[in-house]
Amino acid sequence: MDRTALARHPGTPVWTGLVRDVGNAAEIRAALLAGDAAYEYAFVDASTILSREHLLAAVNRALTDREHDAVRTKNIHSEIVFALSPNGNISEALRRFGVADTTKDLVVVRVGGPAPPVAGLVAGTLEPLTDAALAACVRPDAVRKNYKLKAADAELGPLVAGAIALRGYL
Repeated sequence: MDRTALARHPGTPVWTGLVRDVGNAAEIRAALLAGDAAYEYAFVDASTILSREHLLAAVNRALTDREHDAVRTKNIHSEIVFALSPNGNISEALRRFGVADTTKDLVVVRVGGPAPPVAGLVAGTLEPLTDAALAACVRPDAVRKNYKLKAADAELGPLVAGAIALRGYL
C-alpha cells in the first residue's frame, strides 16, 4: 500500500491501495459486520470512485470531522465510507459505497500507523491506487446515480468533491 500525507493532516499517514479481482468480498463484508478488529480498514467498492481526489476528499472530510468531534460512525474507517455519501444516511452510504458480496475491485484505505498488511485479508491483486487504475474500475453511471447527477463524465469530479465537502452544510 502507498502512503499519502494530506496537507491538512500532515501527521496522519493515509495508506491506500487498489485490489483487483477480489475473490473474498463476501468474507470481508461478513468480517466487517462482525466487527473483526483485523479488518480496521475502509473498504470501498472501486466502481464508485472516480479518482484519488474523490477518495482523498472523503478521507479529509472524515479526519476533519474526527478533529471536531463530529463523527457519526464507529471508527475513522467507516467514517470514510460515510463521508463519500452525499446525504446523512449511514446505512445507505455503507450499502452504496462499501464492499458488497459481488465487489470485484476494492479500494482499501488505512488511517494511521505503519504500512498495514493487506495480503492476508483480501484475496486479489494489490496495485497502487492511481487515477488510471481507477478509470478501469469506475462505473460513471453508478457515480451519477449515487450523487443524483446528470453531468457528463468530465464534469463529475468537481461536482462529487463539492458534494463531499458540503454535505450537512446546506
